[in-house]
Amino acid sequence: MKQDKFLFDMGQRVSRRRRALHMTQEQLADSVGVSTQMISNMELGKKAVRPENLYKICEVLEIGSDFILSGRGEDACKTDSEEISKNKAFIISCLDEMSAKEIELIKELVEYIKTK
Repeated sequence: MKQDKFLFDMGQRVSRRRRALHMTQEQLADSVGVSTQMISNMELGKKAVRPENLYKICEVLEIGSDFILSGRGEDACKTDSEEISKNKAFIISCLDEMSAKEIELIKELVEYIKTK
């Protein structure tokens, strides 16, 4: 029973962080190199995650494993999400002032970054 709660709580932390980053289960799964079903099962607390996949999930979600495993550092997670939201708003406001050519360059840069 205790193991079930641990897995459920861990999955909920992954789910909250993923949603805070406006990421789908499919996007997370693709980034980690696992199935969408694996991400779903982990978030629901139905399956444990392999250590190497936990490491990849933490990298993609830009959060430490201590937060995923124990919930410690949640305030840092909220701060990160707030900072990401502020950065997105800033970028969008800058785009409103750019020419079509500048926006195309930004698009190419984003596409390049996504491949890394």
